[in-house]
Amino acid sequence: VIVDMTFESVQMINAGKRKFADTALAHIFGKATKQFSSIPDFAGVYDGKIVMVPDNYNPELRTYDETTPWLGGMKLAYTNNPAWVLYDLATNQRYGLPRYYLQVSVNKFHFYDAGKWCDEEIEVSEGVTRPRFTFNHEIADAKQGMEMLRYVAGAFNAIIYDEGNGVLNLKIDKPTESVQVFTPHTVSVEGFAYTSTDITTRYNDITATFVNPDLGWTVDRRAATIDPDEEIEHNGRIPLDFVAVGCIDPHEAVARANYRFITATTEVETVSFTTARLGMLAELYD
Repeated sequence: VIVDMTFESVQMINAGKRKFADTALAHIFGKATKQFSSIPDFAGVYDGKIVMVPDNYNPELRTYDETTPWLGGMKLAYTNNPAWVLYDLATNQRYGLPRYYLQVSVNKFHFYDAGKWCDEEIEVSEGVTRPRFTFNHEIADAKQGMEMLRYVAGAFNAIIYDEGNGVLNLKIDKPTESVQVFTPHTVSVEGFAYTSTDITTRYNDITATFVNPDLGWTVDRRAATIDPDEEIEHNGRIPLDFVAVGCIDPHEAVARANYRFITATTEVETVSFTTARLGMLAELYD
């Protein structure tokens, strides 16, 4: 007897162990019933990427052990401190800036100061404190190297820049001491030239959009709490609705909105001038 056999498909199962490098996997067992017509969706709340942080840093308590000076040592840990998330993107050789710019390096101590500033506890109500800045965000869209770094830095009012020597520096907008005084006697004969911001950028009706975990991780909004009446009476209502990148806390959203209000309504004048050697005493963004 001769029998012809044909196969429409062949499936081979390999029971050996497999490795999925740089991939997060979830192994889920489900019982097939008539209640499901397709594979159900599932979701969860996860800690994000494990990154490099200072070796004297406790990411759970958000404290830095400075009984001895920090010498630049690093360790791996999870944190949502935006300064250390940014540091990871600036130094990681698999997906960060060094993958494309091999000679780049960073000023660790700039990031250290910024990290401490972000972790500083501020009072949001009587007896209730929270960190000044956090970063809880899924980076799903590709951006060019420095564009991505500036995107994350902007979440905590910082700017990252290269002075042209291949070293990335980080400056955060916070109160600091003046480094140099310039007077009519220390600038060129042209003197000081003043320019003002456009009236349409002096926002006085500001709302921050963020993801609120208390509302099932849906989009929420908070308005600035600074009284805008005087500014509105002076310039008219100038609205701004912005996305508070990485923010999941209503108090932090309000603080970010207040920051936008203050900078938009008070930082309205720029001065330009030419100086000589005194200019060497000031760094960028001082």
